[in-house]
Amino acid sequence: MHYLKLSFATFIAFLGMQTVGFAEKEPTLTEPIILEQPVETLKESIKLQVTRSTHRYSTAVMSRPFTMPMNSFETTLKLKTGAHGEKDPAFYSLNNLSLKYGVTNDFEIGLSWNGMKVDSMTFDNLKADPSVSLSLNYFLFAVPHVAAMASLSTPLHFDSEVVKTTSFAMPTAFTVIKNKLGFLAFYHDTILIHWRDSANKKQYTVDFNFPLKLSYQATDNFIAGISTEFGSLSTDGKHSHIGQKTPLHLSATYAITRALDVVAQTGFDNVQDWRHTFSFVAGVTYRFGDIDG
Repeated sequence: MHYLKLSFATFIAFLGMQTVGFAEKEPTLTEPIILEQPVETLKESIKLQVTRSTHRYSTAVMSRPFTMPMNSFETTLKLKTGAHGEKDPAFYSLNNLSLKYGVTNDFEIGLSWNGMKVDSMTFDNLKADPSVSLSLNYFLFAVPHVAAMASLSTPLHFDSEVVKTTSFAMPTAFTVIKNKLGFLAFYHDTILIHWRDSANKKQYTVDFNFPLKLSYQATDNFIAGISTEFGSLSTDGKHSHIGQKTPLHLSATYAITRALDVVAQTGFDNVQDWRHTFSFVAGVTYRFGDIDG
């Protein structure tokens, strides 16, 4: 019986080193294996190593999970320049500073700040965003060709009206060619609630938006996309469709490593008014912690 246990343990250890790849050379019949742990403990260790090796955070954006893995962080810094109106000068801005944390493999929380803006010609009229946005994201499901996440976000303002808007979205990915080509729909402000603002005598209203993005994973490290919005509806009677207002943006992400991306986006908030709605965004994203889950 002792011989059978030792043989089984030897087989398990050999299998683990082959699967995980942490052995420098293969064991041979002339090299005895000395077990420093009970067989069951060794099996669990091998199982953990195999799980980690098959769930490594990918450089390919299309192969990444919707939410950050448990006990991992993602921080993003973006800078923006462009025009923001016919009578207003062009601007430079710290467009976004954000941090996300994976509470579990399916649930993450995030904080973001839209930064500061200055006129590009005079470098004056400095304006800082007076709010910090809190977001909650939960992975819902993944079936062949479709995956989705639920998202809630609300800016917290530092004045009398702490909560002025709340956004609900359900980013949904539709795969056309596996790991190569796909659509992303409903990824921001699908339902945007404007809470009643007593100070400005604004009533409660709800907006419905229909964004869509097409992405192509050209290589394991590079992905490009084009995005627009088909239209919006509001309970206050205001609405628009893509023929009246046509947002159009081109974006690209290059993964330098699994933990570090550089990102860029350019385009127009409204092609019909392209002179006054052009913008360019560049940024960097860095991940740390247990990004392999």
